[in-house]
Parts: sequence; C-alpha cells; structure tokens
Amino acid sequence: MDADQARALLYDYFSLLFRPTREEVCFLTELPARLSPTGEDSFDQALAAVKESLSTVSPEEIIAEYEYLFIEPFEGPHIPLEASYYLDGKAFGPALAELRAFLAQEGLFKEEGIPEPEDHLALLLAFMAALIRSEKDLLSQQKLFYNFLRPCAQGVLKRLTGEKTRVYGPLGRLCEAFLRLEERYFKES
Repeated sequence: MDADQARALLYDYFSLLFRPTREEVCFLTELPARLSPTGEDSFDQALAAVKESLSTVSPEEIIAEYEYLFIEPFEGPHIPLEASYYLDGKAFGPALAELRAFLAQEGLFKEEGIPEPEDHLALLLAFMAALIRSEKDLLSQQKLFYNFLRPCAQGVLKRLTGEKTRVYGPLGRLCEAFLRLEERYFKES
C-alpha cells in the first residue's frame, strides 16, 4: 500500500468514527489491530491506547457512546460535528455555502439519502479520501483540509477531550495525531 492509499484509508476510518453505522462499526475495531507503529511517537502512543480501548468494548457500546456524545440533545454533551458551527458560530452558516461551491468545482457531491450537511466532519473526511483517490492536485487537498476539515476537527476534538469516554477519547487522540501528520505532509510536499 502506498502513502496515498494509506492516507485515504485512514480518512475513511475517521469518517466512519464520526458517522458509525451498525453494519460498519466492526471496521472501527478491526483496522487499528492491523496497523503497525509508524515511528511517530504521538501517533504510535494514540494507536496503542486505541487498541487497548477497543479490546474492551462491543460494537453496541461504540454506537451508544457515539449517540451520547453527538446525537442525544438532553443527556449528552451534543458536540456539533459541522464545520460551519466552528467557523461561523452557527450550523448552516456561510462556510457551508463556500464548501458546497468548492465541492462542486472539484466534482464531489454527497450521496443521496445522507441527511447530514456537507460540512459534517464525517463527510469532510470522506471528501478528503475521495480527493486523494482521484489523484486531485495537492492544492485541492490542502484547500479542503485547511479551510474546512482542520478547523472542524480541531473544534470537535477539543470538545471531545473534555468528556469522559471509553472509546472516543482514545480515537479522538488518534485522529488528532493523524491530522498533525497530515499537516506535516502538506508542509513538506
């Protein structure tokens, strides 16, 4: 597997993390077990914590924690997953319109039947995987990353670190470590 294939796979993985389905949640537990240390301390430490965390939970517990953190409006913290919330201070803000224009320019569209807006973190991660797989130029990847994905992920992951979790805390730290590697990749490319 080359570097771009690995990058796209990890973006797909984190996309599923922020929009898990009962059918695909097993992928969340299977992929980390197959990953090897990278030599990057923060990523490797986060990966070890994820492996340990996922060894003690069931797929149902992962879904329950997701729903508690991101869906339930009265019991959980209800962490927003939309980039416009972090960029504009409200959901469905101007950033969503800007993102839609960018996606149309790149020929990317969300699948029919997906209720979340395009600036939902899971979709931003999936769009990044699609850009990588389509071999779009690095500038397109950087625009999506820096203008939408990174600010959204930073907001979500910052709020996530304040919550007591069994699964999403370690997974969030792994996502953050991966995104820092991506920043370095973009700077060095």
